[in-house]
Amino acid sequence: MKNSITIIVCTHKMSPFIKKDDIYMPLHVGKVLSKNDLNFQGDNSGDNISIKNKNYCELTGLYWAWKNLNSEYIGLVHYRRYFNLKEKDILKYLQKTDIILVKPHKMIRSAKEQLFHFCLVEDYCIMMQVIKKLYPEYYQTALKYFAKNQCSPYNMFITSRKILEPYCTWLFSIFEEMEKYVRLSSYSRASRLYGYLAENLLTIYCLHNKLKITYKPEIICEKTQKNNLIKNIACDIIFNIRYLFTDILMKREDQILSPNSSFMLGLKNDGIDIMKDTNQ
Repeated sequence: MKNSITIIVCTHKMSPFIKKDDIYMPLHVGKVLSKNDLNFQGDNSGDNISIKNKNYCELTGLYWAWKNLNSEYIGLVHYRRYFNLKEKDILKYLQKTDIILVKPHKMIRSAKEQLFHFCLVEDYCIMMQVIKKLYPEYYQTALKYFAKNQCSPYNMFITSRKILEPYCTWLFSIFEEMEKYVRLSSYSRASRLYGYLAENLLTIYCLHNKLKITYKPEIICEKTQKNNLIKNIACDIIFNIRYLFTDILMKREDQILSPNSSFMLGLKNDGIDIMKDTNQ
């Protein structure tokens, strides 16, 4: 499928907000698991991992785009979340930047602590150990990222194929290794593990490779959201205070990942010792 820009619109259901034109391409993610036919391209054709959608979320769409699209530029948005960006301006931005990401959300807790609202600490430890095993040069970048209080969510981006190719190779190789150790939850929310992790790994990859990033706010179509000025100001103040204590947060991070931490010892008791497997 050849086109200068293709932005997949990941969806699992019909919505009046789904865009479809020369740039936006609706993609039915998890199509192989769905009982409904949305009459859109599915992520179950060609080289695909559609069967993993319950755990990978929109990443089955990302994988399909990586393996089956030939466009010079590729992006990912959601049926109800888009970049606040005019179509005619997309190419202009891409000619002067490496990647477009969602404007970072500032949080009252670190990215690591925020992640623990969606997955187990053990899942995080496995991910970090796999990064250390496969891509040790990324480990410190990941530590610094998780100590800060912001995240560009939703796995939304627009970038060139030459950047997408190595990113997807990196991302899915980490998850392929993680699958050897992770014990997925049967709860629907918690089972979306790899989608949650990738929301952080995308930024880690960009920061480590010193990509030039253009941040754009997202538009949420299905909800009317009112800006809470006081809340936004308070979050910014707390973020700035947290940022001053990055070193302290990193020390706490090191404690979790210490071989003698309760989490790491618990993994060993479960027969999971990733670094030991590296040395065998």
